[in-house]
Amino acid sequence: MKEIIYEADNYQIHTYKLRKYKHSTIRIYLTRPYKKERAAVSLLLRNLLLYSTKKLKHEEFVKELGILYSPSIGIRGNRVGEMSVDQLTLNFLNPKYCEPGYLRKLLNLFKDVIYNPNIKNNKFNEEYLEVIKTRVINNIRQDIEDPAYLCRKKALEAMDKDSLSSYTITEEEIMNVTQEDLINEYSRMFEEYEATAYVVGNVNTKQIANFIAKNFKFKKHNYDKKLEYYNKVRDEVLDKEEVGDYLQQNIRMIFNIDMEYKNPKMRYVVPLIYNNILGDNGLKSRLFISIREKNSLCYACRSMVSIDDHLLSFAAGINGSKKKVVKLVNKEIEKMNEGKITKKEINNAIKTRVDILKETKQEIGNIIYYNFYHNFTGEPDIDERIELFKSVTVEDLVEFGKHLKLNTVFLLKGDDNSGKN
Repeated sequence: MKEIIYEADNYQIHTYKLRKYKHSTIRIYLTRPYKKERAAVSLLLRNLLLYSTKKLKHEEFVKELGILYSPSIGIRGNRVGEMSVDQLTLNFLNPKYCEPGYLRKLLNLFKDVIYNPNIKNNKFNEEYLEVIKTRVINNIRQDIEDPAYLCRKKALEAMDKDSLSSYTITEEEIMNVTQEDLINEYSRMFEEYEATAYVVGNVNTKQIANFIAKNFKFKKHNYDKKLEYYNKVRDEVLDKEEVGDYLQQNIRMIFNIDMEYKNPKMRYVVPLIYNNILGDNGLKSRLFISIREKNSLCYACRSMVSIDDHLLSFAAGINGSKKKVVKLVNKEIEKMNEGKITKKEINNAIKTRVDILKETKQEIGNIIYYNFYHNFTGEPDIDERIELFKSVTVEDLVEFGKHLKLNTVFLLKGDDNSGKN
């Protein structure tokens, strides 16, 4: 896959001409240090920018997208360690299938989303702002109504309420965002963000790169890229329970990954293989077999790893003893850390991860994702990852597992729950 890089003022535009796709993608990554006190206003701003432009009311904006063969325009916020990484994405039908002038109209609409928002008299449209606030608040409430989500949220807050890992935007924060907050945040986009752009697909990549360079302006900064976030390690395990109106007990166990990653393999590859064997391989995972099949203590369970935040978690809805579940999870980790891992388990986990990466190479969005993070963080690209996955050994897994430290056990249960602890 040949890459051609074009230089814009203060940033680069990476282009890949791929002829086999009917759709193409433009994505601009915007990075700056993450500040949770500005997360709520940033979320509302992203939604407002996608709702209308100064030229087009919401209904007209939606209609125009339909006329342009329904491209998808999105702005997604993300956090990597202590950095904010936002994505401005346009996915669209290749111009060869459309009438003349299609690409010009589409690119100008894309530009207007960012540079010509619906601001009059130094305010966003008040009616639209209320619609967006209501939508975001409803999403927050729906999340909290999910016991599994609520258990995760409360477990992380119990672990450390001030941690970036435990932070979620609240309804109160959304309600308190003002027009002044939004205008200030909008102006900061062009002052604080660093940019990197990507153009991928069967299009005139040079033409699009020239348009982006001419119309999308950002400043250059020399930010200290803090790409990892270290959560505090607890001397004694926190064991906490909370009672509510729930039909099933939900448990969350949080482990610190108490180590400095020695190399890309130990950071980006070994944790995924370890987690796959432990609890992220469906019916074949150790935790599912131990807790569900052998002891019938849950319907489903899984483990998850947050590499950048140095955390590994276990989650399940359980119908029995919390104490026994915790014991079984710790037992499986102890066995793995003693090197009791079969060649078949490792090979199955490697195959799973390699197959995912091979599928990734067939999807434009993922091609952009891995190339950006390869350039931004220095992590292995897709082909390098595949080779690193194939090289994982029992010794690698044992070394990683020794750095797992149980931090918090949190149980969310109902009033009439009969499970014994």
